[in-house]
Amino acid sequence: MDLATLLADRSTRLLAYGGARGAAYVARYRTLVAAVQQAEIRVSGTHGTLSAAVATTFYRLLAIKDEYEVARLYTDGAFRESVQKQFEGEAGRDFRIKFHLAPPGLARGKNGQQPRKMTFGPWLWPALSVLARGRLLRGTWFDPFGRSAERRMERALPDDYAATLNQVLTRLNAENLTAAVELAGLHARIRGYGHVKLANLVAIKHREQVLAKQLGLDATTSGAVAAALAEAIPQGRSLKGIPVVTVR
Repeated sequence: MDLATLLADRSTRLLAYGGARGAAYVARYRTLVAAVQQAEIRVSGTHGTLSAAVATTFYRLLAIKDEYEVARLYTDGAFRESVQKQFEGEAGRDFRIKFHLAPPGLARGKNGQQPRKMTFGPWLWPALSVLARGRLLRGTWFDPFGRSAERRMERALPDDYAATLNQVLTRLNAENLTAAVELAGLHARIRGYGHVKLANLVAIKHREQVLAKQLGLDATTSGAVAAALAEAIPQGRSLKGIPVVTVR
């Protein structure tokens, strides 16, 4: 889709994601994208691949697929509607839906293995509805899920990303535009949860440092992100090449 359509779509999604705080998410999102657009127009005469990369990636960093968001997506009506279109009859009467989830504190691996998903029946629907309404707690002192290293890392990544991109914009020119586009899109590759996400992040941060060096800057890696990376690095290896920079 073109950039205007992409921005409109992601802004609508952020409004739904943030609930009462959705407008703040949208403002933060559009502020960074607008700055990138202006810089890209200055360098190339039009906004294109860099603006699109930031619009795609920054949205993904802001709209974290945490417990609240998973619950919202299951219970906002769209999921049930899609299921009804794929199967004949009604859920609960003609077929059953089971959820495969790994709730923090419940799903634990045995003998040092990674946590495994647990199976839950249709009785989970009401609990998910309650959890979805609790997204106002996200990131506050009262957030029961927000104290984990993974959640702290996820909340820090948008700040790191914006700080790094603002450095890129001050150095952006026609010669380094390609490297800037790659750096801007790196974090869109983060997938999965838990150890899978951390393994992806390690590879991304190392590549980010290579591109940052080409661009003549230090990519921002805050303490929360570095702490999460340290858990993912195999014993005997280090975070060499990933300096920790405090975001202000």
